[in-house]
Amino acid sequence: MKHFISRLTSLFGKVVLLLLTFIIGVASTILLSEVSPPTVTLCQLAQNPSFYDGRTVRVEADAISIIGTVFIADKTCNLPEAASGIWRAQGFEPSAEVQRLYTESDSENYKARILVTGRFDPEATPGCYVPKFAIEATNIELKSAITSEPIERREE
Repeated sequence: MKHFISRLTSLFGKVVLLLLTFIIGVASTILLSEVSPPTVTLCQLAQNPSFYDGRTVRVEADAISIIGTVFIADKTCNLPEAASGIWRAQGFEPSAEVQRLYTESDSENYKARILVTGRFDPEATPGCYVPKFAIEATNIELKSAITSEPIERREE
């Protein structure tokens, strides 16, 4: 009987150790993904939006400001969904330089290469006139100078 109890205790200890190792691994993975989020492309987000839903990601892409709203797109990706709005997370105030991208203008659009970090939302809008995806930005870093171009007016 002593031998049986000894083996049972040993087995129980191994199971507890395995479970504890698993829990620590999962917790550290989750923590690291928030502290150091993965850098992904818009194409990767478009290919697997449910995987990234609600996760913090980093994306470098070309941004354009249209009437004070910032969008990013990946023209090299063959998926039409490879575009996203860049909303500012509550409490996030971009630098004065980045703030220029969010400036409303009736005469010009602003463009720049940016690195955005934030939570991905694959269902942010219905997607009719603007991208369906959005990234709720907690950080935006300029990777190029901001340029401007006149807004093209259509004759109707």
